[in-house]
Amino acid sequence: MSRVANIAAVAASVLFTLAVCELGLRLVGWGPNAAADHARLLQFDPTLGWTKAPSTSVTYRWMGSRVVETSNSFGGRGPELEPSKDRILFLGDSFCEGYLVSDDEVFSSVLARLLPGTTPLNLGVAGYSTDQAYLLYQRLGAKLDPQRVVLLLFDNDVWFNSVTVEHRAPKPAFSLTNNGLRLTGTPVPAPTQRAAAAPCAACPPSLRLLQLLQHARTNVSQPSPGSKPSLPPELLAYRRSAPPELENAWRLTEALLAALQQATGGRLSVFYVPTVAAVHDESWRQTKQVFAMDDDWDIHLPEARLREICARQTIPFLSPTAHFRERAAKGETLYFMQDGHWNRDGHRLVAEILAGSLISSTSK
Repeated sequence: MSRVANIAAVAASVLFTLAVCELGLRLVGWGPNAAADHARLLQFDPTLGWTKAPSTSVTYRWMGSRVVETSNSFGGRGPELEPSKDRILFLGDSFCEGYLVSDDEVFSSVLARLLPGTTPLNLGVAGYSTDQAYLLYQRLGAKLDPQRVVLLLFDNDVWFNSVTVEHRAPKPAFSLTNNGLRLTGTPVPAPTQRAAAAPCAACPPSLRLLQLLQHARTNVSQPSPGSKPSLPPELLAYRRSAPPELENAWRLTEALLAALQQATGGRLSVFYVPTVAAVHDESWRQTKQVFAMDDDWDIHLPEARLREICARQTIPFLSPTAHFRERAAKGETLYFMQDGHWNRDGHRLVAEILAGSLISSTSK
């Protein structure tokens, strides 16, 4: 056999091996790109930045499971609007909408099974902050006519309440004036690409095998001496000596919660969404090490500040952090550790906590 033929045979063998590995990785859940597929549920909106496209469904694989995400006719996740004496409207971001879990696994679907006769209406949208949740309620609240409204609030909502770009997509923002909140940045300019469903939504659609190798290389490589990755500004929420721009974001957040409380007629509750680092101490230790954080940083600071805000605004506040930490200490995995969102067990626990809280509040 000639040298050219030998090279061709080796190349063909390598390509075949890569193809087999690629197929195997896709079958066990490393493909296709979940974030990009999830983003097909989103559409541009000149007022909100982006919304869920109504009556749309996407199917993809994630970590070995088949995930089906469906939106109803009003852009929510869950059943169509039906007559009900107890509608609970949920607002929030990707944690609320149930990113990476199927329709029957998201907490609102589990809650409907735990509390028959209750109709959870899930209006969570990936990437939303408190300002967009407030605007979405202004648009749909009267139509959906909920008896209770629950806002799921994640730490990074505080920072993104103060800016007009969330990761890769333009968004509206409010400013504080002597006359209260003033909406700015609308109409929102159309993005040059689809609104991101997650920070990696615009990653190039490379081979899953190459993604896996890059993931492994990144995690085992050591940073060069003296190097430190740039700090994402939303992480400033964990700093005790907060800079002025973060204090402004906190003031905006409190004003938005007060406005949402008024818009709902006093029917608002806030459900805190703990980050994985607030539940797993090792995750927080590694985060502090990566960003060279000292004792001025506290992973539980946003929860404490949010609790104080809700007390001032007379808004019921519910945190699952203690429950999550207790389950995690027993070895339960409640997050996708490769991503940081709740897995189906995390959603199940959230539904159980909400069910207990709702039963308790009803019996009073």
